[in-house]
Amino acid sequence: MDDKLIQENSAPGFDQMHDIVLPDPISWWPLAPGWWVILLILALAVIWLSAAAYRRWKKNAYRRAALRELESISPADIPALVKRVSLCIYPREQVATLSGEAWLEFLDQAGNTQDFTQGPGRYLLELSYNPNAKNIPIEELTSVIRKWVG
Repeated sequence: MDDKLIQENSAPGFDQMHDIVLPDPISWWPLAPGWWVILLILALAVIWLSAAAYRRWKKNAYRRAALRELESISPADIPALVKRVSLCIYPREQVATLSGEAWLEFLDQAGNTQDFTQGPGRYLLELSYNPNAKNIPIEELTSVIRKWVG
């Protein structure tokens, strides 16, 4: 009876129908021209950003060297190190002749701080004129210089 019911309810030609055939998915390769343009732009951006990062890293080499040297030099050599770092950044005419309070004011202005004229950075002058001074808090002074260099 079931076969008879199926035959009665089926449309003519039902047994001649086939499954739907789907086309193959579209391949990603070869890429369309627009994708090549996007890849080229991305590659150029990566190259440009890498070059900019390298230039910035190279430009700040003096900072890294100064911070390494600050850790290993004697307190008597600290004023010369600060002067050399300043000469790396600013024109010789502006830095080389400075001394005393004018030197400390310049360091404060350059570092946007008051640590040299009103803080532990004042000991830099004492070290400049008395390299064997014993009453200088070296840790505080090197901390101020690290902040100024870094």
